[in-house]
Order: sequence, then structure tokens, then C-alpha cells
Amino acid sequence: MVQKFVEMSLRTGLLLSVSLLASPVLAQSLEGAAADIELDTIVVTASRTEQSLMDVTRSVAVVEQDAINEKNVNDVAELLRDIPGVSVLEGSTPGLRRISIRGEGQARNTILIDGQEISDHSTYGSLFLIDPTNIERVEVVKGPSSVLHGSKAIGGVVNITTKKGADKALQVSVGGGYDSSTGGYNSNANAAGTKDNWDYRIAITKSDHGHRKTPDGDLKATALSNGSAFENQSVSANFGYTNDNHSIRITAEKVEMESDAYVDPASFSATGRPGLNKFVLDLPKRDRSKLGVFYDGEDLSETFKKIHFDAYIQQIERVIDIDYTMTTFGALSTKNKTSDDQLAIGANGQVDLELLENHLTIFGIQFVKDSIDRNDTRNGTRPVVPPPPGATTPINDNFDKEASITTLSAFVQDEWDLTDEFSLTGGARYFHVESELSKTNQPGYAPFSKSDDAFIGSIGVNYTGFENIALRGNIAQGYVYPTLLQNMLGSVFSPGEIIEANKDLKAEKSINYEIGARFDNGVAMLDAAAFYSVAENYIDSAKCTTPGVTCTSGAASSKYINIDEATTYGLELSGSYTLETLALTPYFTATLMNRDFKKAGVETNNTDIPAFSGRFGVRKLWDVHKDIVFMTDLYVRAATKREDGEPSDREYVEHDAFATVNFATSMSYDFGDDRNFRLNASVENIFDESYIEPLSSAKAAGRAFKISSQLTF
Repeated sequence: MVQKFVEMSLRTGLLLSVSLLASPVLAQSLEGAAADIELDTIVVTASRTEQSLMDVTRSVAVVEQDAINEKNVNDVAELLRDIPGVSVLEGSTPGLRRISIRGEGQARNTILIDGQEISDHSTYGSLFLIDPTNIERVEVVKGPSSVLHGSKAIGGVVNITTKKGADKALQVSVGGGYDSSTGGYNSNANAAGTKDNWDYRIAITKSDHGHRKTPDGDLKATALSNGSAFENQSVSANFGYTNDNHSIRITAEKVEMESDAYVDPASFSATGRPGLNKFVLDLPKRDRSKLGVFYDGEDLSETFKKIHFDAYIQQIERVIDIDYTMTTFGALSTKNKTSDDQLAIGANGQVDLELLENHLTIFGIQFVKDSIDRNDTRNGTRPVVPPPPGATTPINDNFDKEASITTLSAFVQDEWDLTDEFSLTGGARYFHVESELSKTNQPGYAPFSKSDDAFIGSIGVNYTGFENIALRGNIAQGYVYPTLLQNMLGSVFSPGEIIEANKDLKAEKSINYEIGARFDNGVAMLDAAAFYSVAENYIDSAKCTTPGVTCTSGAASSKYINIDEATTYGLELSGSYTLETLALTPYFTATLMNRDFKKAGVETNNTDIPAFSGRFGVRKLWDVHKDIVFMTDLYVRAATKREDGEPSDREYVEHDAFATVNFATSMSYDFGDDRNFRLNASVENIFDESYIEPLSSAKAAGRAFKISSQLTF
């Protein structure tokens, strides 16, 4: 390990020297080069009001437009990869990547687009389902945020702000990119503008990627895998009207995604399925359609500072196909198909009031109703028990289920400036949840309904009495009601991996303690946060053979249960320092984390979370002309080894530590009248390291060359 680190350091130093000496330096400047994540900016997600990042009581990261423009990425998850405490999740589907915040998977994080939730009741959680070229900025709030953003925000919140109009009546932008790791491409085109009080934006995107190339071979289709290819396309429209203190906006979007699912053949024998002859998992459809409306009124009076209302209707369609053959105990061969049609109707209302001097009080209400119409079919044959030679019996299952969940909640928060330097923020939310399985013909399931009520709170402080320093601390509770799959529908991964729903599940609740500090003097920047979080009634699956677990559907191998608890604690760091004489900005991000599960009487911290992960590098800008700017970034991504597995079986898989060296550069040319050309190029995993990223099952891409360009006129 030491030798590998020394070799990597020498390689990095050599590449850094070459990149600096070979650069065409005409005039040196470092404006805006400090980091992708800036502290001196305005955020809204942390408190649902506009605040400077130095004044919030939470750990917040912001990815601004300039940083988005510089990146060669295929999805939103890639934009967030290097934020401390955030990991990219892809499981076996590289085309459907999600994120984890402080160890919590995306099912326990709230994903917002323009403040409206993308709801999802799968075991994996919400997909981002938006193209990065349509994004203005992204805010990430880490830690439980259920008080302000509702159920599921137990790990954190990601709020994506989309692009609106342009600075002139008509602005057109076209672009595209290529990724050698998949042999795939991205393309986009949009038209936007502003005329008088009206603005608009219309955008289309398309991408198509082949199987991933790794140092150990392509993740392509085999008898035990469908490969790793994926493609998606989208169209969106955004129209707004602003007059004095009022604005109205209507948005519409359609996103279509499909992805292969790659499973390492070696994993089957490792989990006790050596007789598996065929396992092909395909996700041919993961589509989202949405229509949203928004109203904002600002500075309406001395008391009423802001009124906000939005409503939306959203449909998510999902299809999963599984082709499965196993001959260990006879001929078991099935084709499974799961089709989900999810309809979500939601509305949010909020009013910001200055009722008392030095107080800003917000009141809000949220309504969300999710309904799922699901069909599961299984067709094939299974061996007869007891097994005469070659005897089989047909499988012809066709199960229909309809379920819904309705959540009505109200919240209040007060920001109190006790002094010019010290502020106190407190909030609370009340939940009323009703869920119902209204239709089912599957054995072991019967219609039922249930409800839950909960009250949670949060409190935070911020102190800015020291020059260029902000100190913060907060205590926040989280609340996650079981998803419809966990509570009513169940999950089907294969004939041998059927997880039964559990109508007796309790809602997950958590509490998080956090302290942090920020320093920013324009030259040096440092942000640090230490946190400790405990989640009770944590929902996971356990095998039907586990003591105390009773499965009733017959075909199930596991069941969703409330385990004892999950405990997570860690330290998040990010910083940069501008060397003005050299016009360089060294920077780093780092996460130190431990996560413990107590499950089925067994405690383990083998949860696929590395003790350390992070990125460190050097960025540089060159103003080679008044209208041309170059950027270069040489950096290393690294993580320590970790283990993952099933605690009840005490079977763990160890994943090696890794470190990759990467280089990125971009050029921006402004040629007048809001016209711009941008070119990005990067080489990732330069030394072709073989590794698996945390919380993923497929091997990462090997050496990859990426290039993209965007022309705006």
C-alpha cells in the first residue's frame, strides 16, 4: 500500500509539472478558481429562506453554474460526487445512478427539482431524471431535514434549480459530448429568452452509452448479465411571467430512461447459487412526466415578506424484466416482469412573516399523494417436488396490486437574530400519513389500511463574531414513513430473491447532532463538520429463516423488517488556498465516516462505507485573452478498503482501497452579445486502476477520455 501511494505521488507530481510548464501563460488570474463549492453564496434549501452560506446552521454544499459548465458528466450524481459526505450509488445499473448522503441511500434522501419532490417507492429511491445541461445550480443539505422538507429527508436534501429564461429575446444553445469508457455520446439543444415581463426556455436532450470498459474487460451482456449500456432522452418547457413583486411559472417535462443491469457472475457462486445458468435483468423503462405551477409574491408588506405556492402532477412509469434459469435442484426457468405506474399529486404553501423585531417566521403546509398500480407476471417452469427425473410444473402467475399513501404535514420555523453575530433557528413539523392497499390478488396479501401521526423538531445556532469565521451547531430529527414497496407491495429481484412486504412496519425516526465551522478570507477557505446520527426502527430486509421473521406469501425469501438501529458518525472537510504569486489553488475534500447496523441480534460496521474517502488536487486559470479563459485541474480520488455483507450470515466481501489520478481542462471563449463557446476535455483514471467504488457492485471504468462542447449564441 505504501509503495503504491509513493508511485502514485511521483506520477501525480510529474503530471503536475508537465501541465504547468506546458501551459500558454499570457496573463495570470485566479478569479473564481477557488473551488467548485463556494461558501460566499446565497442558499435557500437549508432554511427555505434566502441566507448567506456563512449564516446557515446546517452543512450545505452548492454547485454553481460555472462548476457545472466545466464538468464532463453524464448525470447529476456525477456533479455531486466530490462533496464531503456524498457517495455515488449505481448498484448494478450504471445508467441509473443515485447518491448516498452520510451513508443513507437515496430512498432516505429527498430529491427536489425547483422545490418539488421526485417521489419514488422503489427500494433504490428516486432517480434524478433530469439532464445536467438543464441545471442552473444544485444545493445539498446534509443531515436530517424532515422538519422543512418532509418525510424521507433523513439523510439530506438535494434541491436542483433549473435554468429559466435568457438575457435577450432569443438565445440558442447546442452541445454534445463523447465518453470513451462507454463509447457513448450526450447531446442537447435549447432555446430561451426574455421579452418584457415574460421568459421562456425549451430544451431537448439525448444520450446513448454502450457497455462500460474496465481494466478487467467490458461489462457486457453474458448469460448471467444484461450488460451495462444505457440511454435516455428528455424534453422540457418553462414559461414565466414577472411583474413588480409577483411571479407565475409553469413547467412541463418528459424524461425517458432505460438501462441494462450488470451483475458480476462471480457474485452468484459467492452467495450460494453455483447452479445459476442464466440471470438477465433489464430495465427497459424508467420514465417521468411532470407538470408544475408556481407562484411567488415578495415584499408584499412590512409583515408579509414572501408568499409561495406550487402544485404539480407527476407520473413515473417503470418496467423491470428478469430472465432466470437455475438447475441446481432441477429445471427452474422463469421470465418475470414488473410494471409500475406511479401517479403523484403534490402541493406546497409557505408564508414568510416578520411578526417581531429581529425574527423571520415561516409557516408552511405540504400535501402529497402517491398512488401505484402494479402488475407482476411470472411465466416458466419449476421442478416437481419430490423430483422425478426431468419432471416440471408450469408457472403462470399474474398479480395485480393497487396502493396509495397520502401525507399531509404542516411546519413552522423561526429565525431569531439575538445579536448582529448570533442567531438561533428553531422549527417543528407535524405529519399525518394514511396508506392503503386497496387491491391485491397475490397469495399472502390482503387489502388493509393504516395511518401514522408524528411530530418532530430541530434547533440550530450560528455565530459570526470572529472575522471571516462562522461557527454553527444543530440538532435535528428525521422521519421516514415506509415506502409502498416496503409496506404493501414487496420487491421481486428474481425467483430466489423475493422480498415480502410488511404491513406492521413502523416509521423510521432519527436524531442528528452536528457542529461545524467555516473560514473564508478570500484567499483561504475551510469548512469542517462533525456529526453523530442514530436512526431507530431502521427498515431493511431479513431472510425468512431469521429467528423472529415470519413470511406468509410462500414464494418470499426475505421480508422487510424494522431492525434495531443504524448509527453513523463522521467528519467532513473541504478547503482551498490560493497561491497568488503562482496563480494556483490547491484544494481538498475529505470524509471520515463509520456506520454501524444492529440487525437480527448482530452488530456490524461492514456496511460498504470506507473510513476515509476524498479528493485533492490543484486548479489553475489562465486569462490568455480578455475573452478567453483556460482552466486545468489535476486531482486524485481515493478511498480506503471496506467490507460489505449480510450480518446474519456473517459473510462479508472485502473491497480494496483505491486511488485514481485524473486531469481535466476547459476553455471558454466569449465573443460578444451573450455568445459563448466552451470546450471541456478530461482524462479520468489515467493509470487504468481496477476498483469498485463504495456502495456499488459493478467495477468502475478504466482509463477514460471525455470531451464535450457547448455553443451559445
